[in-house]
Amino acid sequence: AVELELDEYSQDIQDGVRVIVSRVASSVVRRLKQTSPKERGDYAKSWTKTESKYPKAPAAIVYNKAFGWLAHLLENGHAKADGGRVEGKPHIAPAAEEAEQTLAADVGELLREVSS
Repeated sequence: AVELELDEYSQDIQDGVRVIVSRVASSVVRRLKQTSPKERGDYAKSWTKTESKYPKAPAAIVYNKAFGWLAHLLENGHAKADGGRVEGKPHIAPAAEEAEQTLAADVGELLREVSS
């Protein structure tokens, strides 16, 4: 009976974390689409996410499907061909930091709810 109860508790937490991870990843995608540089607009529109499937641990990857090679150049800046530098436009790091904080807070809340 105790083992069954622990298995159910574990499954409740895993399902809850999977939902939280999906929601946070979706909010990161929305934020990146809003805050990304929009010279032509294609870069900002190309953010998407991919999630792990059962039975793997809950995880999500947010990435730019069309311009992944460009993301670090826009985030950190780069050298120009004719000399000089282009300043970076931080948009990924702030979204990642916000996601970490939200994820930690939401998982903590889930653990408190499931434990009570």
